[in-house]
Amino acid sequence: MEVTAKIDLEININSYNLEKVNVIDNIEETEGEEEHPYSMVIYFVKPGDTLWKIAKKYKSTVDDIARINNIENPDKIDVGMQLFIPKCSICGTAVRAQA
Repeated sequence: MEVTAKIDLEININSYNLEKVNVIDNIEETEGEEEHPYSMVIYFVKPGDTLWKIAKKYKSTVDDIARINNIENPDKIDVGMQLFIPKCSICGTAVRAQA
């Protein structure tokens, strides 16, 4: 028995030249610009989440999250549910926004 095989061999060699490039040349800070301390986070409920855990994570309150999202029973949230989470970065308590 005789076996004949034809093999094609192709070799690719890539050469890279790494070079450091500065993208930002200069940053200027200006005084007097007011940073707004309030923000709103959009959060999607994951398995095991509770409003209490979410409120703690985002420095909000269960009452504020329930009110903003029209949740009648704070103990009942569904996985995948989209929640708006009000928070205040300097207040220590959540924003009292009107729904």
